[in-house]
Amino acid sequence: MLHTRNVQNKALLREGILFLGQWGVLAGILFLVLQGIGAEHALQQMETVDVQNVLNMLGTFTTSENSTQFWAQGKLIEISALCSGLLEMVLLASVILITPNEGWKKKIIGAAVGVGLLYAFNILRMIISIQQLVHTPYSFAEFTHDILFRIILIAGFAFLYWAWVNWTYVHQKLIREGLI
Repeated sequence: MLHTRNVQNKALLREGILFLGQWGVLAGILFLVLQGIGAEHALQQMETVDVQNVLNMLGTFTTSENSTQFWAQGKLIEISALCSGLLEMVLLASVILITPNEGWKKKIIGAAVGVGLLYAFNILRMIISIQQLVHTPYSFAEFTHDILFRIILIAGFAFLYWAWVNWTYVHQKLIREGLI
């Protein structure tokens, strides 16, 4: 009995290491390809426009400095490469794409929806950070930006993956039971 459990544990460990390795390789390749074609800078520019539009609607008026920088109430804001969320989007898409036992259609839909939701969440995160920078002491805004919002972005990534895995599980169960 103990020998069987050890064999099962070793098999699970090998499977987990293989999964993490595949995830790392796919994420690395996707990230390098996307950076190579300029996707990160394009994402920064798109986010800069979206953030400025929302801030202007909220009454925090902005003035563009260049494609990734703008002024908001006398403070120069930059949407940097790290702010773009490209790495998190790549990590989410790649972990969904390598998840075993799911069809490619579900994986592609899950990756696309997940990346879209992560983009929207990241825009919201940036707006909150900028509002804090404009309306609170710099030290508090710096703390929330550097610590809390990075943790929240990672938690958002984990939640989206968890939600996708649970959605696919429930969907499979409904199919097995003949409900869809």
